Amino acid sequence: MKDVQLYRVKGKKGFASTTFENSEECIFEMAAKGYSCVGYVPIRVEGYGMITEYDLIFVKEV
Repeated sequence: MKDVQLYRVKGKKGFASTTFENSEECIFEMAAKGYSCVGYVPIRVEGYGMITEYDLIFVKEV
């Protein structure tokens, strides 16, 4: 059986880009707990396809 956790990452919009500041620390924290980051799901996509919010997907065998 697998335990699946989602972590919402929200970006800060700039003029022509979005920055995501807390995704790296979340990945390291979840890895320390035994989870693997297996992907992401875009939650909010704004004009011209700019992703401004997404969920990181973590999985761990239990």
